[in-house]
Formats: sequence, structure tokens, C-alpha cells
Amino acid sequence: LGTIRDFTVTLSNKQDYTFNVLDFTSHYYDVDGDSISSVYFYGNVNNLRYNNIGYVENTEIPISDIQAGKVVFNAPNQDVLSSININYKIKDNKGNIII
Repeated sequence: LGTIRDFTVTLSNKQDYTFNVLDFTSHYYDVDGDSISSVYFYGNVNNLRYNNIGYVENTEIPISDIQAGKVVFNAPNQDVLSSININYKIKDNKGNIII
């Protein structure tokens, strides 16, 4: 089985962020060498968009869709500096879920 680590993305005020494959592959390790097949987000997902619509918690996103730039964090339209935690889990190419 694999393990994942948290990661931080630092953004300027009102700056959107498009997730990329490296965000996940660089924070994932699997002793058997299994690769990532998909990603799920859960918890505070209010500012996530998938395929240009609001993301629904725990919807499976193929890694190819992340590579295609289809997952975006839309920054709140506010003049505030804050931190938002977004939880994620990974499904490997053998169907194992790693949290």
C-alpha cells in the first residue's frame, strides 16, 4: 500500500490555482510501485471546480483529468489572507484507496 503527505500551495489574494499531476505524485509513495489512477477531495471543497462546475465531495477524478487541467481551486473574491485546508485521497492502479 501507499502513503500520501499533505502539501501546501501558496497563492496571492484572489488567485485561482489549477492542480497538476505533480501536486499528487510528488507527495505519494508506494512500496510496490503502484501508480495513481485517481484523486478524491473531501471536507472543505466549496471552492473547487471540476470540469467548470462545482466539485461534489468524494467524486472520483481520473489522474488524466488533473493532467488536463480540469481541477481548479477558485479563490474567494475577498481581500483577505487566509488558509484553506482541502483533504484528498488517492486511488492507485490496483484499486486501493490511500488516505
